[in-house]
Amino acid sequence: MAHRFARAARLYPGKSVKFETGISDWLEIRQSGTYQLSARYTGLLDNQRPNVTPGWQLWRQSAVSKPVETTLLTAPDYVARRSDLARETGLALALTKNENWKPIEGTRLSLTIKNQGDKQRSIAWPSALGLWILDANGRRVPLSLTQIKSAPEQLDIKPEGEARKNVILDGGALESKPFGPYQVFIDYKTGGKRTPSNTIKINWQLNQTQLAELLHAASGGAKTGLRNKPLKLLRLHIASLGQALGQVDPAKFDAKGQRLLQELKLAARLKPFGPKPGLVTVKLSIEKDGTLQFSNQALGQALLSQGNTVGKLSSLVAIRRHLGWAVAVELQPKNGVTAKQASQAVESLNALRPHLAKPPFFKSN
Repeated sequence: MAHRFARAARLYPGKSVKFETGISDWLEIRQSGTYQLSARYTGLLDNQRPNVTPGWQLWRQSAVSKPVETTLLTAPDYVARRSDLARETGLALALTKNENWKPIEGTRLSLTIKNQGDKQRSIAWPSALGLWILDANGRRVPLSLTQIKSAPEQLDIKPEGEARKNVILDGGALESKPFGPYQVFIDYKTGGKRTPSNTIKINWQLNQTQLAELLHAASGGAKTGLRNKPLKLLRLHIASLGQALGQVDPAKFDAKGQRLLQELKLAARLKPFGPKPGLVTVKLSIEKDGTLQFSNQALGQALLSQGNTVGKLSSLVAIRRHLGWAVAVELQPKNGVTAKQASQAVESLNALRPHLAKPPFFKSN
């Protein structure tokens, strides 16, 4: 597995160069066990022509390291051994949750570190500890937060003494992750020894009350100099919120809130037509009578209450930011369509041009 971007390295005669990597950053195992790991290093490819100082030779071969045998644990198996590991390290970690998960604020955890040894222990807080966020299958969530955000300090713990610290896990830790159950634990790592805490369950969902609160906050706009976090969160999960948005009572909101609710409902219906952010090309056919129709009938039906084709397209373009779309329009004239009809079709879209990623373009059948 390629785990780092390629970079240039100079190798001097008779001298060794170490290339280090943390396997936790790129290696995923499905079950605990003993594994053999080896690395393959590849030099320049035939099509690569880097600029180098004259006199240096370019290495275009490859080399494989000798295998290293190591025993690896999955995260659930690692936590299951916490009592044994606590005895080995002399430190026991206990984690508690002070409040349920909130969409923006996240939650506050309490960590207790107990010195079970007979000597005073000094711990570098928080750098000596790591944060683990696991998904429903017990696997570490890719690109999830791994460091505790806190001011650094030294914790001196006497024998049989304890140190207690609050751990703030803000909503950003899960905001881009799918809704569902997660687990969190913290571990202490020093040298070749580690010891984990217990796991804490977090249910990442938006209930009706939280959804209404986010809509209220989002419709009020961003505060001066800040981003509209509630709106960002709603946009990130718009594909999963269609049914929940349909159950929200519009009467609870002012005019701005009602407008945003309707826009997000429409965005939830349209998201399946372009699940990923980026350029989305809407294809319109020019019929023999010169009228415009959506080539994808399902898309037209999703915009059923928005008027004629140009009106429907206008409503789609108006909410493109909720979808993360840049919208382009491809025109497909049917056989028998005259040049005048094609020109009139283009003119009917003039009002939308400033909001499109590029001018409408033609493609013949």
